[in-house]
Amino acid sequence: MLRRAQLVIGIGIIVFGSILLIGNVLQVNIWAYVWPLLVITLGVWIILRPRVSGRAATAVRLLGEIRRIGAWQVRDQEIWTLISDVDLNFTSAAITEGETVIRVLGFIGDVDLTVPDDVGLRVISTGFVTSAKVFGYSQDYLLTGYETETPAFAEADRRVRVELVHFVTDLTIRGAGGAS
Repeated sequence: MLRRAQLVIGIGIIVFGSILLIGNVLQVNIWAYVWPLLVITLGVWIILRPRVSGRAATAVRLLGEIRRIGAWQVRDQEIWTLISDVDLNFTSAAITEGETVIRVLGFIGDVDLTVPDDVGLRVISTGFVTSAKVFGYSQDYLLTGYETETPAFAEADRRVRVELVHFVTDLTIRGAGGAS
């Protein structure tokens, strides 16, 4: 997942730079053609793209918040956003045994995760900029992926893998006690 997302973001940056270069060299307003084609391509891709798995749910919220707090059922899902705040609190959530995959895809995202000690959490973030605040430690990443997992992730009965693909991500992970 991480390599594929890095490849897609890298190709996107190269294509964007090439479009700017062609427009400047040829003195043509290339955006008059590119924007409509991008919108059409995005629409076709959303209709035809494969799901994470046959049982995955999809939530789409272009602007706004997605909050999963209190008693909620954790299941495989994709969350598509443009600019949003995603808050997933696993403290009181019903998490089945095994590994559950949640993918959050968007342009700019503020992602807050709260995890109890008995749940294994693995986070993979790919983007142009990732600002991570994980259990009290802060670090910013530019043009590189970020991965972290709780110490007993592999041995945990209940595991959640969160995959983030954003242009800019502000990621906060805290324990159930509230320490970020």
